[in-house]
Amino acid sequence: MNVMSTHTKKSTIRQNESGVVFVYILLAIALFAALSYAVSDNKGGSTNIFTDEQARLAAQEIIDYGNNVANAVQKLRLRGCSETEISFQNNVVSGYNNGTNTTCQVFHEDGGNINFPTFNETSYDLNAPVIDRISFNGDNQIIDNGSGDSELIFFNSAIKQNICENINNILHDNQAAFTGGDITVGSTKFTGSYSGSPDTMCGGSADSTTTGCCHETVGCGGGGECYHFYQVLLAR
Repeated sequence: MNVMSTHTKKSTIRQNESGVVFVYILLAIALFAALSYAVSDNKGGSTNIFTDEQARLAAQEIIDYGNNVANAVQKLRLRGCSETEISFQNNVVSGYNNGTNTTCQVFHEDGGNINFPTFNETSYDLNAPVIDRISFNGDNQIIDNGSGDSELIFFNSAIKQNICENINNILHDNQAAFTGGDITVGSTKFTGSYSGSPDTMCGGSADSTTTGCCHETVGCGGGGECYHFYQVLLAR
């Protein structure tokens, strides 16, 4: 009788232990599923909003790169490259060939010697219309900046709204984005020619401002809205 009782107690203990292990397994599966969803949601990120700190860091990274490419262009100008000789030819995006003089190429070691820009995918609003995120063109004019001709400008387009707001907060102590509906960004890659009838940057709200972030309210990529960081590389 004692043997039977001992055996029954052991069986009960094993069953209880098995039940506890099963609960832990289910809990682990649930936690793993939640973690996987969070990671997936962060990577998808089309509607994911950065925290204030993440947006500020991303904004500063974009601003710093804008300064770097502007400095590289000025370096080439001081070397004797004309405003039409500046070349953005690179090994990442085609269509920027502008002559064969490597000393006037921003991304060549003989020229500006900087890297073609790459920013984290999560910096972009994947719900924005499909456009060239990185572009260099001479299609836009900043009012009261230079002679009134089109400027040579670097654009980082379709960035997230709160990154745009942080850019303007850092640069201009104002979170409001410049606004406009007539921005044409990324349509003409710069190969030495400037537009004779440039679009006014941000509908004129970026008056005399050589760098900042614009909210294109209509017409982005043929429709919709998006946010553009811009840096004037050469005022004309």
